Parts: sequence; structure tokens; C-alpha cells
Amino acid sequence: MLPLIDLHVHLEGSLLPEDVIELAKVGKVKLPAKTPVDLKKYLTAPLDCSSITDYYKFFDLSYAVTQTEETIEKAMFMLLKRLSEKGVKYSEVRITPQYHLDKGLYQESVVMAALRGLEAAKSDFLINSNLILSFTRGINNDQENLETLRIAAKYLHRGVCGVDL
Repeated sequence: MLPLIDLHVHLEGSLLPEDVIELAKVGKVKLPAKTPVDLKKYLTAPLDCSSITDYYKFFDLSYAVTQTEETIEKAMFMLLKRLSEKGVKYSEVRITPQYHLDKGLYQESVVMAALRGLEAAKSDFLINSNLILSFTRGINNDQENLETLRIAAKYLHRGVCGVDL
């Protein structure tokens, strides 16, 4: 198998139903369905999805189960393990720190947890990866976006390689 590179993968949009179930147990999150088959409809946008806003609603459950440092680290590890199994040798994973603050985390703790998962996967699966921190669109979130930018600058070349809108 040829080595692969994945330069655009969203952590929050890449969790499988099985991942969500496992993360929900760890994070003590109640799910709208109990089986992977039943949960899939909450995680998969239809082909005729009418807008990016509607599309991103299918990330909500992934955000709900990644609200602790442990679940963020575990989610990153699971994603990179899966990518490695597919032959990916390098990936750039997008994460939106602002969407993981519902249980009291700070943006920097979100990034640090993701970096720990990244490092563990690198060690276990010989996959190299970096994070791209995504900003959010909205009214009155300039300060939060500036915080994301500050964290990206702090961790640049230490696991973060860029920012994204």
C-alpha cells in the first residue's frame, strides 16, 4: 500500500457511531440511540443537505461527547488509529476548540488534550499529524477567535500547523 496523506479531516466530523458510544460512556453523555446503526442517522448528513449550516448540525453529537480532556484525547487517538490503519502516514486534523467548552474546559486545555491524543497515536501507530485550529463564525465572538489564534501561535510547530475559518 502506498503511504497516504490527509490534509483536511475534522475531528468532530470523523467520529464513527461506535466511537460516539464509547466516548459517551466515558463522558457520561446520554445518547439519542443505543446502537451504532440507530446512531448513524444523527451523525450523517443527507446527500441533499441544503446548507453548510444544516450540514454542521450533524457534528452536534460529536461535540456533546467530546467535552472533557479525556474524551478529546481519546477521540483524537481513535481517529488517528483509524487513519493509520488505512495507510495514512501524515494528517492535518481540524478541531474547533470553542465547541468543546460546555463542561468548563478552556480552549487551551482542549488543544492540549488533542495534542496528547496526537502524540499517543504517533507513538503507537507511527502516524505523523498536526492540528489546524478552526475559528467560529458568528456575532460577538471576536475575542474567542483571537484566543484561538493566540493558542495557535503558542503551539505553532509544537503540534499546531495552522488556523482555519
